[in-house]
Amino acid sequence: MRRFDEIRLPNKQVVRWRFVDRENRWEIAAYRIPSGNELLMSVTGEPIQRWSAGGPSTDEFSEALGMVVMSASLRVQSDRLNGRRNLH
Repeated sequence: MRRFDEIRLPNKQVVRWRFVDRENRWEIAAYRIPSGNELLMSVTGEPIQRWSAGGPSTDEFSEALGMVVMSASLRVQSDRLNGRRNLH
């Protein structure tokens, strides 16, 4: 069964979103492995993570999700070009 709260990227990385009650907003983040909680780092060394007050189907959420997917994809491509298999 496929999950509806994630997008799988090459090299087993995954982008997930969830509503965080205590923050009263949505967290959208890229992870190194699907079963882990370790955030994927961008090519500039920052965690690939965004927050959105609006949920799925809002413009704000879609923009944040797009930025996270784009940043994660850039990291995957950068590591491929540099011959690295294990992302950090």
